[in-house]
Amino acid sequence: MDKHVVRGLGLAALVLLFFLSDHADCYGQALAAKTVRVGFPSRSALSWPLFVAEEKKIYATEGLAVELLLIQGGAARAVQILTAGDLDFVVVGTITTLTAHLKGSPVVIVSGLVNLSPFEIYVNPEIDSVRGLRGKAIVSGALGGPPHFVVSVVLRAAGLDPKRDVKQFAMAGGHNRIVALEQRQVDAAVLEPPFSFRAAEMGFRRIASARDYLSDDQNNAVATSRPLLQRDPEKVRKFLRAVTKGMRFIESNREESIKVLEKYTKQSRPVLEKTYDFIVPTISEKVNMKGVEAIHQYLVDFGIVTASGDLQGFVDLRFLPRDG
Repeated sequence: MDKHVVRGLGLAALVLLFFLSDHADCYGQALAAKTVRVGFPSRSALSWPLFVAEEKKIYATEGLAVELLLIQGGAARAVQILTAGDLDFVVVGTITTLTAHLKGSPVVIVSGLVNLSPFEIYVNPEIDSVRGLRGKAIVSGALGGPPHFVVSVVLRAAGLDPKRDVKQFAMAGGHNRIVALEQRQVDAAVLEPPFSFRAAEMGFRRIASARDYLSDDQNNAVATSRPLLQRDPEKVRKFLRAVTKGMRFIESNREESIKVLEKYTKQSRPVLEKTYDFIVPTISEKVNMKGVEAIHQYLVDFGIVTASGDLQGFVDLRFLPRDG
């Protein structure tokens, strides 16, 4: 071999040696990073801490390589994928995870997230009350999901039967439901921020807010599978620490947090400012067990689960950071 080639190879090897030495720590960290797959059903404020933790590199500081996956099939589909072992965590409505738990799934809540219901019912302007929904078409969510829960509570309070007095259609994601309302495919829609505030901007009328009807609630939460808790508790601790840091960041960094949500939802600045003021006070890693019990009663009333279901083991907060 030509001696100049040998010298060239020697120099290249030397440069590579210095490069690897200089970057050994970063390289080792990348190899050691735990891969975490997280499913969520809608790009809305209900998953805000997930987005912030990604954009502000909080996952990376915990040694995690997180994949945030939008599950088009909705919350129930996300939970199915979780229990099949193809997701590590989901951020979905407590109703969905509780239903799965009571039907034998090893799903368990490990952190709260948005602890008061953010859902509101928006209607075409000619409808002026909840009772005006009689005979109308309303898009909520699947039976056993938070939007359907809200519609049921509101209609019953107005003396309407959710099963007979309205035409309910299931559609996952507020981003899809607002399109159905805007295109007049339905008369009413159950929406969460920022889509609820977008509906108001477009001239639709709000006739009910879940917060006026639900004294206790646990809207959504971070859930995982019990096998993961047993197999890799450190992954659970690291992920929950990152999500909790995301919550704290949102609480203390209004401007940057709004920019993150704008990136994920593509909504206008005025809409996102209202969203911040509305949703941030309800973000917490704590879990309202009275809210969980109220959801359980709803599931029993609608025949989704039996009254004999046991809530034992459904909530496990041992893996949350102790310092909050």
